[in-house]
Amino acid sequence: MRQILTLMLTILFMAGGLSVCHAADDVITLEQAKELAGKNSRNLKMYAIEREKAKYQLYQAEEQYDDAYYQYYYLVNRLERLQEELNQEGLSQEEINEIQAEMESIWDEIGKQSASLESLLDKKRDAESQYNDAVIDEENFRKQLDYAVEKLYTTIFKEEHSSIVLDKERELKQNLLNLEQAKLGLGRSTRLKVVELSTEVLNLSKKIDQLDGSIKAHKGELNDLMGRDYDAVLTLVPFEVAETVEVPDYQVLLSRATQEYNRFYKLKRDIEQREDDLDEVGDDGYEDELLELEIEELRLRLKDEEYKLSDTINNLLLNVEAKQKDYRLALLNYENAKRNYEWDKQRFEMGKTSKLDLMESELNYLRSENEKLSAAYDLYLAKRSLELAQAGIVDNL
Repeated sequence: MRQILTLMLTILFMAGGLSVCHAADDVITLEQAKELAGKNSRNLKMYAIEREKAKYQLYQAEEQYDDAYYQYYYLVNRLERLQEELNQEGLSQEEINEIQAEMESIWDEIGKQSASLESLLDKKRDAESQYNDAVIDEENFRKQLDYAVEKLYTTIFKEEHSSIVLDKERELKQNLLNLEQAKLGLGRSTRLKVVELSTEVLNLSKKIDQLDGSIKAHKGELNDLMGRDYDAVLTLVPFEVAETVEVPDYQVLLSRATQEYNRFYKLKRDIEQREDDLDEVGDDGYEDELLELEIEELRLRLKDEEYKLSDTINNLLLNVEAKQKDYRLALLNYENAKRNYEWDKQRFEMGKTSKLDLMESELNYLRSENEKLSAAYDLYLAKRSLELAQAGIVDNL
C-alpha cells in the first residue's frame, strides 16, 4: 500500500496535479531539503566552530605580535635616547658607566625580543593561513553538503520506485504460483515448478524487505541532516531533469577547476612560505637543507595533485556524456514500453490477452519507468559534479 501511494503521489506531481504549496511539513522538495540541511547539519556547524576558533586564534596571535612589536620598538627608542645622553658633554665617569650598563642590558633584551618577534610573526602567519583554510573548508563543505543531500534525495526516489517494481513482480509471481498450485491439484503441473515459483516469491519478498530497510535508513539519514527526527515521516517531491546537458570543453573546465582548487592554493602557499623561510635562514646547521627538501616534496605533491585533477576532470566529462546517452536510451525504452502496455490494456479489454499477460506488460512498463527515473537522476548528479568541479570541488564525487 505504501508503494502504491508513493507512486500515485509521484504521478500527480509529474502531471502537475499537486501544488508546490505543501499542506504538511513531511512533504519536502529538493530545495527545501538543501536549505534545511544548511541550517541544521552538525558537520557544517562543526566547520563553523573550527572557523570561529581559527578566527580567535588569529586575533590572539595578532595581539601577541603587536605587544611584542611595541615592546621591541620601545627598547629601540630607549636605546637611542641613552645614546643621545651618552653623547652629552660633562658626564661623570659614574654616569657614563650607568648609561653603558643599561645600554648593554637593553641590547641583550633587544636580541631576545627580536627572536621572539620573529617567532610570533611566524605564529601570526600560520594563524592567518589556518583561518583562511577554515573559511575555505567551511564553504567547500557547504557545497559538498548540497551534493550529499541531492545524492540521498535521488537515491531514496530510485529505491522507492525499485520497491514498487519488485512489489509488482512479486504480485505477478504469486499469481503464477497460485495458478501452478491449482494445476498441480489437477495433475497438470509438477511439484518442482511450484517449489521454484515459491522460492522466487520468497526471494522477492526478501529483496523488498531489504530495500525497504535501506529506504528507512536513507530517509533517517536525510531527516538527520535536515534537523528532523530520524523516524519523521518524509515524502519527497520529484523533479524533472532535462534530457540534454551542456558539456563544457575539457580545457575550459580544467582551467576553472585549477583556479578554484583549494589544494593547489594551499600547496603553492606553503611552497612560498618555505621559500621565504629559506631566504631568511643562515648557512649554519642543516635548516636550509631541510627547507629545500620540504620545498621539493611540496612541489612533487603539487605535480601529483595536478595529474589527479586532470584525470578526475576527464572522467567527470566522460561520465556526463555516458549518463546523457543512458538517459536518452531509457526515454526511448520507456516510450516503447508505455505504448505496448497501453496496447495490451486495450487487447485485454477486448478479451484478446490474459490477465497474467497484462500484468507482465505492466511490469515491463514499470521497469522501464524505473530505469528512466534512475537514468534521469544519475544524469542530474553527473551534471552537478561538473558544476562542483568548476568551483574546485572534486572530492567525494
